[in-house]
Amino acid sequence: MLTKGKIIQNKKMLADAEIFDMRVLAPDIAGAASPGQIVHVRCGDAQTLRRPISICEIDGDTVRLCYEVRGKGTAFMSSLRPGMSVDLLGPKGNGFRIPQGGRILLLGGGIGIYPLLSAGKAAQRSGGQGKALLGFRTASLIHLTDDFQSNGISVEVSTDDGSFGRAGRVTELLQDELANKKWDTVLVCGPRPMMAVAAALAETF
Repeated sequence: MLTKGKIIQNKKMLADAEIFDMRVLAPDIAGAASPGQIVHVRCGDAQTLRRPISICEIDGDTVRLCYEVRGKGTAFMSSLRPGMSVDLLGPKGNGFRIPQGGRILLLGGGIGIYPLLSAGKAAQRSGGQGKALLGFRTASLIHLTDDFQSNGISVEVSTDDGSFGRAGRVTELLQDELANKKWDTVLVCGPRPMMAVAAALAETF
């Protein structure tokens, strides 16, 4: 569906990265969205193609979109202010399948962590349990961990440079979790190489 949403918030989340947290009042999309889906954002008259942005979470009639500025489209998004409108198309995509009452392991790298928040919340609502394994390049880029924890989702963090949490790739945390505990489902979002490694690991347990 095509919706004109009203921006409630659009603020920078980190000092060391152009990562933003946008909240949009969009009741139609909020009511129809499921974890893992996306919206296509129109980024002004100068940009022909919409930008696909993962839905981080739904709060009543509000859609939360977290994103990193990587080009002209997302730069346009970062210029929008509260009270302005934004043209959204969605929700789109199949989203995640959340088993009822299951134990769900959430694996995210970089900006791929965003749709996992809504998946973890859905697992908690279904009577299940979620744990998030989140990977970042360095400590100054760590964010959103409090949002997971405040919703009852435990978190482990890895950093590529070892500046916080476990040093190395987040898939190493996944390997440990799969070896030591029984999980019903692993949901993954992030760079393609990371997802390929995660899929290969999951098949061995």
